[in-house]
Amino acid sequence: MAKDCQGTLRGACAVCDCRTFVSDKGIRCDYCDHPAAKHQNLTSPSTKPPSSQPDVVVDADGGVEEDSGEDGLPDMPDEALRGATPSTANVFGAGIYGGGSRVVLSPDQLCSLPGCTRARFVDPSDMAVGLIQLNTGLAEYTGILTKFQNDWAKWKGPCPSVDHIFEVYCKNLEKSWKAYKDALATSGHPTIVEQHYHGTTIKCNLIRSKSFCSDKDCGVCGISQQGFMKRFVRKNIRFQRFGQGFYLAPHSSKCHDYTQGTYTHRAMLLCDVLPGKKHIVQTDQTHLVAPPPGYDSVYGQPGGSLNYPEIVMYDEASILPRYVIVYQKEGIAKIAK
Repeated sequence: MAKDCQGTLRGACAVCDCRTFVSDKGIRCDYCDHPAAKHQNLTSPSTKPPSSQPDVVVDADGGVEEDSGEDGLPDMPDEALRGATPSTANVFGAGIYGGGSRVVLSPDQLCSLPGCTRARFVDPSDMAVGLIQLNTGLAEYTGILTKFQNDWAKWKGPCPSVDHIFEVYCKNLEKSWKAYKDALATSGHPTIVEQHYHGTTIKCNLIRSKSFCSDKDCGVCGISQQGFMKRFVRKNIRFQRFGQGFYLAPHSSKCHDYTQGTYTHRAMLLCDVLPGKKHIVQTDQTHLVAPPPGYDSVYGQPGGSLNYPEIVMYDEASILPRYVIVYQKEGIAKIAK
């Protein structure tokens, strides 16, 4: 048995003969591939609403209670929830109103399964583009947080405080990324997936909105929705050690130098990368517009002109944004030039 992405313990599948819910991410069962909502709810709701179906308050930990109107929180208007993106009201349903820890859901925003009083579940794989805030109690959240902290170089000072971690979904990007992976396999090159960070600009208050913005200068939202695009290469950074490519690094502290924040926060992306066959160097090669023939990426090793390792990809499809890590560190001004 495992918990879904809302913290609900799930059991047997109602659709097939799968006996228990098995999942790392809590979204789909790794055994039968059916959504978590199709598996038996083994977590009893705190309060079952009466037949009149009043509004229900969803706590940040996924519990529910009737809206008594005595908690000092304003009710969430139905039209506000209907206008919210699937990545906010319908997936977690908590903390999307004024940055608070609870929101009020009307009956049509609740799960459609009989007797379930949690927020309606939307399978992220059904979204064209989606942004999901990870619950701090999930193993996935803890894993990303620990990785971010461990990947922060000690000589850069204390690791910053991480406030939120969001998971990113984009069907088109994932389709292109998988096609690129297949092409690597066909060519006989390695298809090992590595996770690397990318520092960029954030222009919106992602913590409050919990949805992507449309600001053309917001790198976090733009890359999450459209991927890495060649036309934006060298938009903000003039000097590129290994030419015109997409720069990522295995150290969060390295990528921090290339972030620019807003609303007191910064953010960086954690991406799945397909390096393929790496061309390993220690000296600058600023003339490059593609990896040398026979290679798929350029990997800069520390030594020579580098203090940190970094990897440069030249194909847009080789990088898949997976997470947005929002944190506080040294104000919001950009450091690297």
